[in-house]
Amino acid sequence: MSAASPPADSPPAKKGSKKGLLIAIACVVAALAAAGGGAAWYLSRAQGDEAEPAKGAAKTGAKADGKQAKAKERKPGVFLPLDTFTVNLQGPGREHFLQVGLVLEVADAPASDAVKQLMPVIRSQVLLLLAAKNAEELATPDGKAALATEVLAKIRQPLPATPPLAGIEAVHYAGFIIQ
Repeated sequence: MSAASPPADSPPAKKGSKKGLLIAIACVVAALAAAGGGAAWYLSRAQGDEAEPAKGAAKTGAKADGKQAKAKERKPGVFLPLDTFTVNLQGPGREHFLQVGLVLEVADAPASDAVKQLMPVIRSQVLLLLAAKNAEELATPDGKAALATEVLAKIRQPLPATPPLAGIEAVHYAGFIIQ
């Protein structure tokens, strides 16, 4: 009887398993290094793009006009979400309805308080404006942009006898569904 012989059912011992593990680890390390290098390059390039306009303006000695300076200095305002508007739209043929969520951007908290005090009047005016529209004109991006401009004008002048509301800077869409 020989005690050193392995049983017939056992699989042969694996050779080179450490070599495969080392190759897998090397591939993972190389992939991580490439990803890190790519991210560093992208971030340094993005920061360089922001700095280049300032260098160009300094070389030419050109001064930015007041509007451009204000645009860069402008801080985001206070956002005031309005309740969702749902209206039937005008037009021949099938009935359509519009469901739109609006968010007002106002300059500061006092302007937000002024808008909140007139909110029932503002909602009524916006509902009347929306109900006068038809689905075809609102389906295009230009139609949506024109509607935002009209809503902004309507909100700034909620009542004919009141002075315009100061501080309302923009109207943003939170949702827009035409069915």
